[in-house]
Amino acid sequence: MMMQYDQAMVNFFKGLRDGTLKVPDFMNTVNPPSLWAYYETMPKWARDHPAVRNVLMAFEYHKPTLNIREKETAMNYAMSFIRPIDPDLEAVIIEVATSTKVRMNVQKGKEMINQLKFYEIDETTLGTDTEQEEEYLGQEEGQRSISQGVDEEEDEL
Repeated sequence: MMMQYDQAMVNFFKGLRDGTLKVPDFMNTVNPPSLWAYYETMPKWARDHPAVRNVLMAFEYHKPTLNIREKETAMNYAMSFIRPIDPDLEAVIIEVATSTKVRMNVQKGKEMINQLKFYEIDETTLGTDTEQEEEYLGQEEGQRSISQGVDEEEDEL
C-alpha cells in the first residue's frame, strides 16, 4: 500500500516538472453549484421517487456545465409529474375519463336546456337593479356611452 502511494507521488512530481500536470488554482477555481442541496430540501416521498433521482443523477454527472437554475427547473418539472393529485381534481379526472362522450348538436342542446331547473329570483335576498337603471336613465348621452361596454353598444343597434 505504501509503495503505491510513493509511486503516485513520484508520478505527480514528475508531471509537475515536465509540465504535463496542471496544478489546480484553488483560489480561483469554483466548483459549479450542485443540485444535491436542492434535492435534500425536497420531501422524502419525492426524494425516494426514481424519476426525481434519475433527473438528479443525469444533471449532476452528465450535464455539469448547466447552471443551477436550469438544473432546478428540470428538477421542478420532474416533480410536477409525481406530486399527489388534489382530491377534487382527481374526482374531475375520473369523471372525465369514465364519461361517455356525446356529440353536441342543436337537438342535444335543446334537450339539455329543457332539463335545466330554473329557480325563482328572490328580490328580498338579491335586491333589484332599479336603482342602477334610474342612475343610467338620468345620465346624459356622453356619460352613458362612457359607462357602457362595447357589447352593450352592439346590442342596442
